[in-house]
Amino acid sequence: MGGGVARHTKAQAEQTREAILDAAEKVFYERGVARSTLEEVARVAGVTRGAIYWHFRDKLDLFLTLNERAELPHEDLVTRLAENPDLDPLEELDTVMADTKRQFEQDERRRRLLTIFYQRCEYVDEMAPALHRLQKADEDLRAKFRELLHLAALRYPLAPPWTPDTAADALFVQIRGMMQLWLREPEVYRLSEEGLRLARALLASFQGKSLKTDQKPDSPGTLSPSTG
Repeated sequence: MGGGVARHTKAQAEQTREAILDAAEKVFYERGVARSTLEEVARVAGVTRGAIYWHFRDKLDLFLTLNERAELPHEDLVTRLAENPDLDPLEELDTVMADTKRQFEQDERRRRLLTIFYQRCEYVDEMAPALHRLQKADEDLRAKFRELLHLAALRYPLAPPWTPDTAADALFVQIRGMMQLWLREPEVYRLSEEGLRLARALLASFQGKSLKTDQKPDSPGTLSPSTG
């Protein structure tokens, strides 16, 4: 009996926590983080301000928890490649990028979250510590790309002037830039079309290859040996 009540209470607490996160996502997206208050979040969530403080220390803690909802799906790729040395790192990265770009365009929540992090928040005053979290996330992603490009270089030499580190940095900058363009003009700039085409052109240049022009952006195997 007591265990059942405890489980029910725990489930209710989790529901309340998720409702608060959903409300924060809505309020931050519509008003911007700086102009949003915890009172507004509580009102949209249908809870008291005290309920927010039960689950989150402050607005910064709430914002950082939201950040965890928008993780990029590159985390397991390096491990999978290390465990399967026959896989081509750049081909696998191509597949992951194609899937990711399609998921981002189809996932309205992820688009809202990324818009909040990159366009609705000023990283000053109480939100300044959040900048360190984003900087660490960026550095972690760059490190993942470096690992991938070093694995690729073990299979075949990268085309001059590319090195694993410069290629990884170029890939990171391109992806971040494409993301910003898409968030600003999603109706004009499509990740799964223009974004993927540019990313694949960059991957092809790492190997001194050309990009097939007779395939759609979402077609597999768009990297082909150069005939030049």
